[in-house]
Amino acid sequence: FPLIDSYTKIDANVTCRHLGFIWGNFTYHSFSRNKTDYMLFENPNCTGTENSLFNCPGKINIRVGANICGECALIILLCSFRV
Repeated sequence: FPLIDSYTKIDANVTCRHLGFIWGNFTYHSFSRNKTDYMLFENPNCTGTENSLFNCPGKINIRVGANICGECALIILLCSFRV
């Protein structure tokens, strides 16, 4: 699950395309206790034209790991229609 912080529907669409889907959205989830690795992407700032999260201007803010956030709110991606 990505962690919430300035995540938008545009970012969700790009994330879903990155995963091989056509479009997507997100919903809020419960708080993390960091029992697994998470991806913290504080501000993807995608424009909507990217096909990969790694092409978004905010890519420099990505962190992955088990202890990147004490108790952060999470999002769940809702992706549809595989490419």
